[in-house]
Amino acid sequence: MAGRYDYIIDQGRTWRRWIELYQDRAETVPVPLTDFTAKLEIARVVTIDGVETTEEVLSLTTENGGITITGGAGKIEWIAEDADTADLEGEYFYELFIVNTLGESTSIMKGLIQVSPASAD
Repeated sequence: MAGRYDYIIDQGRTWRRWIELYQDRAETVPVPLTDFTAKLEIARVVTIDGVETTEEVLSLTTENGGITITGGAGKIEWIAEDADTADLEGEYFYELFIVNTLGESTSIMKGLIQVSPASAD
């Protein structure tokens, strides 16, 4: 079961976070993520012709450089650059997946993202 964590991020600012996955409660044995890939999908609910649907607005992956996995340490780090968050406003939801070498994906965490409007600098 995926963990839940909500974020507040600033519009037009870099959003960088990481998580470390462990096999034990004492957090001494990292989950071996060598050869895994990951993807973080950010989406929102939109209404099209009276029907609610989801619209993906940003996808961070190991393939596009938005996510880095340190396999032996069980660490997953993601970064959305200033340009990635510039057009975001309001509330979104996200889900982070890891994908093994067989192509099987596992949801690690998900939640809401509230984007604070850009301030005039």
